[in-house]
Amino acid sequence: MDESNIGPRIEFARAHQLIDGDGASAMEEVRRALRLPSFSDTGEGIEAAAEHFAALLGRVCPDAAIVATEGYPVVLGTLRSPRP
Repeated sequence: MDESNIGPRIEFARAHQLIDGDGASAMEEVRRALRLPSFSDTGEGIEAAAEHFAALLGRVCPDAAIVATEGYPVVLGTLRSPRP
């Protein structure tokens, strides 16, 4: 068995630090995100949800950005790994 993949992956260390630092706050952040209205059938709240998730992703991916598409926006970010 390849033991190099056992345990937390280093590229997720920042995300784990944010969650472990204040678990209650991290859970409230998840709840806040789940309460965001974003309805694809009407388009209501889609832009606001994209902005929220881009800011959230930006905490661990400095290049997080909202990318316009022909449809709804996409939130992208790159998380570099020492083990690609």
